[in-house]
Amino acid sequence: MKTKQEILDEARRHIAESKGFAQVAAPMEDPVRAWARDGEERSAQREAATLARRAEEQRGVQSVDWDGWFIEQLRKHLPGYLLPVVQGMAEFAASSGGMLEELRAQAREREKSLRDTREQMRELKVEVARLNSQIAELNNSERGKTSDLPSWRSSREVN
Repeated sequence: MKTKQEILDEARRHIAESKGFAQVAAPMEDPVRAWARDGEERSAQREAATLARRAEEQRGVQSVDWDGWFIEQLRKHLPGYLLPVVQGMAEFAASSGGMLEELRAQAREREKSLRDTREQMRELKVEVARLNSQIAELNNSERGKTSDLPSWRSSREVN
C-alpha cells in the first residue's frame, strides 16, 4: 500500500507530465499568520528607525552651530534669491510712493468734503427745527380764530 506522500508525489508527476507544468504550486500560507508575521516585521523596522533617528538627533543637537549655519545660508542664498527679492520690493516701494501720495491726497479731500457735508447737515437741521417752531406757533395762534376758509368738517357735523 502507498503512503500519502507517495500518492501526492505520483499525482504531481502525473500533472506535470500531462499539462507540461514542472511543479504544482505550494499550498497558500494562512493569511492570518502572514498578516501577523508582516506586522511583526514592520514593528521591528519602525523600532529600528526610531532608535536610529533618536541617535541622530542626539548627535545633531550637540554639534549644530546655528549662528554659523544661518550665516552660511545667507551667503549661499543672498546673491541668487534674497537680493533680487529685496531689490524688487525696493523698486515697488519707490514706484508706489507716488500712487500712495495721490491716495492720501484723495483721502484728505474726501475727509474735508465729509466735514463740510456734516456742517451743512447741522445747519439744515437747525433751519428745519426753526421752521417747525414757526409752524407750531402759527398753529397755536390760529386755533381760536375764525377763518374764511371752508371747514373740513362733514355736512353732518355742521349745526
